Amino acid sequence: MIVVRMGPEEQALAGDPLGRTHVGYRPGLTESEVWERGRGVWKLKEGRTLEQELAVVVDPDWIVRAVATVTAVSKAGDRRAIEGELLAGHDMVGTPFPTPNRSRNAISYHPD
Repeated sequence: MIVVRMGPEEQALAGDPLGRTHVGYRPGLTESEVWERGRGVWKLKEGRTLEQELAVVVDPDWIVRAVATVTAVSKAGDRRAIEGELLAGHDMVGTPFPTPNRSRNAISYHPD
């Protein structure tokens, strides 16, 4: 699976390729809002991302906030966005991610 660790909420840059006004996590967001904020735009390995079945979005404390299938990767300038279907109510949502990555990178790959 590919894991996206969100930082705290902040305004999106002007001209955000996904049309977002804000990125990052804040309490109270729905799973759908978390997915839209967390799925892009990143420097990621397109081929490796497409090998993953799931995309998991975690908050800054490594709590799972959204889970989606990975169906494609789209271009967003020199970066990429993960395309997929949100799996609303997935069992992992609301639980601590079992193997947090201590790297500063927001993107990590984990065995399913």
